[in-house]
Amino acid sequence: MLALVVQILMILIVINAARTRRGKCNWELEQTQKRMRLVGIIMALVLPLFINAPPTSLLAIFIVALMLYSVFILSRALYRKADLRRSPYNA
Repeated sequence: MLALVVQILMILIVINAARTRRGKCNWELEQTQKRMRLVGIIMALVLPLFINAPPTSLLAIFIVALMLYSVFILSRALYRKADLRRSPYNA
């Protein structure tokens, strides 16, 4: 139970970091959509490995780090997409 709470807390921290750094992001809408698709594909391929990995193995630690990075990229892309849609210079 504690591990679940820690992971949820880490995910919330990563999402907050993505929100604060979205001003430095200069991705176009097409780049944003490509990154979202890429992260989705990577996580779909890695998820079966995570289910079968022992909790304290190096593979599990690597997959958790990859998951946090993917959450960061995905949330940053979602914030950027929302910013682009609200922009008056939207093409």
